[in-house]
Amino acid sequence: MVSPRNSGPAPSCSFIVTGANSGIGQGVAQAALTAGHQVVATARNMEKLRAACADAIDKLALVQLDISDQAQAKASINEAAERFGRIDVLGFLPVMCEI
Repeated sequence: MVSPRNSGPAPSCSFIVTGANSGIGQGVAQAALTAGHQVVATARNMEKLRAACADAIDKLALVQLDISDQAQAKASINEAAERFGRIDVLGFLPVMCEI
């Protein structure tokens, strides 16, 4: 990826992606990693998250997050800030549920 300002490589961004164990969330997390960005991948089910992110690298942190749990939400933000120093992108991908 090339930055239009200086024609050099674009700076790395830090993402938090919810629902990263499947579907759109997993696709967003994988695309960000492939582009060289840092990702805090979150999901309610850590087992599924670990399986979905089996090729975890140093630019990836896995965090359990049920977005209805305020303490877990704060912990995921703190994890991102501690691990990568900042948060540039929040990929809040809502889950589907039966009503």
